[in-house]
Amino acid sequence: MKLDLHGKSHYEISNLVDQFIWEGMCRGKHEVEIVTGNSDRMKEFVINSIKDYKMEYKVGDLWNQGYIRVFLK
Repeated sequence: MKLDLHGKSHYEISNLVDQFIWEGMCRGKHEVEIVTGNSDRMKEFVINSIKDYKMEYKVGDLWNQGYIRVFLK
């Protein structure tokens, strides 16, 4: 599953991420991807939301830093 946050305001992020993580858990997914683009501020908002769930996450990879992979428990 993938959530693309392009065009979303920072004020929407917490709610969108909460709903997306919940949906992924309900669907039995082991991981989900949140597309943040290259905005450090957007990544910060997403990471703060993920930390509320105490879940592990990884920011991007060698070629693309514009997403965060969340490992659902």
